[in-house]
Amino acid sequence: MTSNELEIKPVDCLWACSQGCVVSVLSRDKFTYLFVNLPPEESPAALLEFMQLYIKNSKGNVVWKQFPEILQSAIFAQIPPPNNT
Repeated sequence: MTSNELEIKPVDCLWACSQGCVVSVLSRDKFTYLFVNLPPEESPAALLEFMQLYIKNSKGNVVWKQFPEILQSAIFAQIPPPNNT
């Protein structure tokens, strides 16, 4: 998979059952994002828009103001990549 490709995978439990539809966005050596309570009908387009920003940034650091509006209220966590030193 190249750096400008997107792969969608189901995952095991994220321990967020009470948080509705939950999506985790991650890539090696980039920030990880966790979105919760996503409305299933409106979220796919917003997530694809977010992913374009995420892929373009070498560190995956997307400024909150750039998030699609529906994701601004759904962000639960931004987790920095592990320190590889």
